[in-house]
Amino acid sequence: MRVVPADLLLFYYARHGLRDQDDRLRLALPGSMDTPRDARRSSLPVDFVLEIMKRAAAQHRIVILDCCYSGLAMASPAAADLHLVTATNRTAKAAYRVDARNTEFTGELVRVLVDGPGPVDLGGLHRHLDRALLARGLPRPLQRCVDHSSDLVLRP
Repeated sequence: MRVVPADLLLFYYARHGLRDQDDRLRLALPGSMDTPRDARRSSLPVDFVLEIMKRAAAQHRIVILDCCYSGLAMASPAAADLHLVTATNRTAKAAYRVDARNTEFTGELVRVLVDGPGPVDLGGLHRHLDRALLARGLPRPLQRCVDHSSDLVLRP
């Protein structure tokens, strides 16, 4: 499926993910406190971002979350009609190395988009991430598609 840039809106987040007291995902901001009680006051609810994406005029809307507990976003009603890729499930922490520039998920994402063979669509991207990360014993990334969104080409 050929998509022109105006047809696609992508939100990508790589930073800390926090769980609040209601077991909902919150995106850390500078100064965020990593406790369920303090998360509400010092972070952004992922539902807020998902609602904005859901209302966007773009035909195809993609959300990629590289953070701890990112799989919590899958259960959000605001995620309906969005193609969602998460670095982890609802209970896992995202994998990173202190000496690395990127998390393991983002590092692999960049590798396949920059150096991967042939066209890269969302379905192929997820399959690559899944194989590569699981082979290293890292958390399994999740994906939720909308209609045929897995066929959307990110890199020709």
